[in-house]
Amino acid sequence: MRIATSEPDWIDRYVAFARDAQARLRARGLRQWVPAAHDAHRPQVDLLVAAGELFAVLDGTEPIAFFALRDASGWWPPLERPVRYVSGIVVSRAARGRGVGGTIVEWCIERARLSGAVALRLDCHDGNPWLCEYYERFGFVARDRVEQHPGYVGRLYELPLR
Repeated sequence: MRIATSEPDWIDRYVAFARDAQARLRARGLRQWVPAAHDAHRPQVDLLVAAGELFAVLDGTEPIAFFALRDASGWWPPLERPVRYVSGIVVSRAARGRGVGGTIVEWCIERARLSGAVALRLDCHDGNPWLCEYYERFGFVARDRVEQHPGYVGRLYELPLR
């Protein structure tokens, strides 16, 4: 596996992975929101690609997962010191169980450190205990909860970097 900046030609695959993830979450009774699964979010996906902030995990030449790594998030207040923000992680059904999510998180931690960031941040659905525990195993600390959409609460996580 290797990680590369996403190509514009891969956007449809990212959206397909996101739609599959959204369907799996709904089937499990979770109200978690996967933005890239929704047509209204497509302009933001295009902006991520244009800015070089959407990344793909490749198995050979084939994308098997995607995520964004950015300098800001609308859910967090800005800091005077630099932070990085990871979001939009989706893994293909075929790649589940292969440690792809951990590869993404570890890569983002290293990239954030190399950029001089003091923390790596993310948010996830507060109602998904499995996902919250997953991030906590990496050392992320819950800092706050915020209503991101009516009736939808996100948990804000931060991993301090040294």
